[in-house]
Amino acid sequence: MRTRIVSLIIVAIAAAGCSRQSFERFFTRGERFLTAKRYAEAAIEFENAARANPQSIASQMKQRRRKRAECSRPTASTSTRS
Repeated sequence: MRTRIVSLIIVAIAAAGCSRQSFERFFTRGERFLTAKRYAEAAIEFENAARANPQSIASQMKQRRRKRAECSRPTASTSTRS
């Protein structure tokens, strides 16, 4: 019984570590895509980061920033004609 409890604790710790690692990876990739103005890719990475760590306020803020940046981009219909 004691061995089983210890095994469950080890599995829980390992799962938490993997989740943290994947959050960092997704978030970092999202920041790189956002800087490169690759908004669709940034959105995917920030959504993955939010799924990996739903309590992360940072990923939610980056997702909002990406949406604002994408909405403020000029489109062909709004650009001025020469």
